[in-house]
Amino acid sequence: MEDVLKSREESVGQGAKTPSPTDTIARNIEGLLETDLGATLVNRSSESAEVQGAADSREADEGVGQDDHYRINPPSQIDTAKSDRMDVRSFESDPQNADSTDSQYISSASTEEPGVRDDWQEFDEDPDAENRDGFQEYESDQVEALEDLDLLRALNKRTSIEDMRTMNLQVQHKPQLQQDLRQEPVNRTIHILGLGAAGKYIAHSLASLPFPPPITLLMHRPLVMQHWHDEGAAIHVVKGGEIKTQTNFHIESSASFVREDSRQRFPGFGPRLEHTSEPPNYSIDALIVTTEAYRTVSALMAIRHRLGRKSTVFILNNGLGLVERINEKVFPDFRTRPTYILGNMTHNLQSTERHFTLIEKSPGRLECSKFPQLSVTRKGSHSPTFTRKDFSWSAPASHLVGTLARTPEFSTVTLGHKSFHESQFQNLAAGAVIGPLSVLFDCTNDLLLYNFSASQAMKLLLREISYVICSLPELQSLPDLDKTFGVRRLEAIIVSKITKSGKNLSAMLQSIRAGNRTNIDYYNGYIERRAKELGIDTPRNQMMLHLVKGKSAAKSRELNNFIPFEDDY
Repeated sequence: MEDVLKSREESVGQGAKTPSPTDTIARNIEGLLETDLGATLVNRSSESAEVQGAADSREADEGVGQDDHYRINPPSQIDTAKSDRMDVRSFESDPQNADSTDSQYISSASTEEPGVRDDWQEFDEDPDAENRDGFQEYESDQVEALEDLDLLRALNKRTSIEDMRTMNLQVQHKPQLQQDLRQEPVNRTIHILGLGAAGKYIAHSLASLPFPPPITLLMHRPLVMQHWHDEGAAIHVVKGGEIKTQTNFHIESSASFVREDSRQRFPGFGPRLEHTSEPPNYSIDALIVTTEAYRTVSALMAIRHRLGRKSTVFILNNGLGLVERINEKVFPDFRTRPTYILGNMTHNLQSTERHFTLIEKSPGRLECSKFPQLSVTRKGSHSPTFTRKDFSWSAPASHLVGTLARTPEFSTVTLGHKSFHESQFQNLAAGAVIGPLSVLFDCTNDLLLYNFSASQAMKLLLREISYVICSLPELQSLPDLDKTFGVRRLEAIIVSKITKSGKNLSAMLQSIRAGNRTNIDYYNGYIERRAKELGIDTPRNQMMLHLVKGKSAAKSRELNNFIPFEDDY
């Protein structure tokens, strides 16, 4: 026995030098008992003990015997509880020999002799443990555990309620505009403004889908409506020597028809196609604009009352600066501006003598990108306003682009704002060179490559355009800016476009010959405006701008002064 005691003392001494994890836990428990929480737990245990004592006294008064007590609570539970406490105390006293003492407890429990003290009793720190009622302590532990469990449940319930309140407040403080755009159903109808080659091709391609959306063609003159009904109220596309026809379209007037006489009727309309002097007033959710750039502002002014914040306007144009012009003239208030989507087409289309028939010479692709919207927020009435650019897609915009993407004829490509800007500036440079030079030399596109003077003028003009584009502040973050918009790179792009177009006439030359205005203000005019902002001189670009405008005015006056005479001979 003495040897055992010495070994125990040595192990205890070693344990004092290196405190075990159990000793650390015990110290933390003692510190916890010194706090208010520990005092609360002690009060709970004492109260539960008093409750148990009162219950025992009631059982004694009611005649519940000792046998009944142990029949209700078997001794095995009491022994188990006591043995558990013994194991913990022994482990705290000698953590290194905890495994050996556990085996001793099992052996001593089966061969226990009265009057003989076990080894673990030599290190028992609580000499009054044998006099305690194990059942009462076990039940008080259960009561304490149940009370702690109820407390945890109450805390969790309170936390969940606070979280729900926070979520409700967040939902209530969301912008009402964002809720309206996402929760309201999307109108599938697509309106098309502009019935040139691109507008007719887009309408025909959308109508050829298996489940096409409702398509409405906006017409600004009664004469256009008359041509529409005279040609069978259909759009014909010649592709690969085959004529494809689509008829499921609805038409509306985009401008007021002023009648010279109240009895005037527009021929060819029929009883149900007769239009009044006022266009419809219901709102337009999705609009595709394919008009010439110089006509876009006036065309949108006619339907301004039908467009709002929830509308999506898809602008198909290769030039730049049109959106800024629209915001200045049509939507000066940014809070009522629609969502803009910019796009350009590379298809080679050709109109015919018939108004609603066109030829697709070569397929291409449709590039589009969302124009960022301005969003102004203010937290309080006296707090400053914060202006930021919103690149998110609304539900109508996503539906419109999704419909274009599932149309196989378009081969739609959705680009980011910077990538689309890069493509647009390349198209801008090509249009600012090919268009004015074709007007100046009055020739087809391919002849510009075989004329030495035209080639030299092209290089001189490209130097100015390249320098202005590379100096723009919004493009400085693009990698390899000098290579992307260098003279050699832009010259290669222009030669490629001229080669693909062949003997076609440029759109600018076609407008000049027809006596119409051109889109040069959104090509060379845009370059001139940005050059003035940066303080860069562009004399060649300015000369080309004024030469084209002067020739357009001269051709228009020539056509207006033409008086046809009938030849009697």
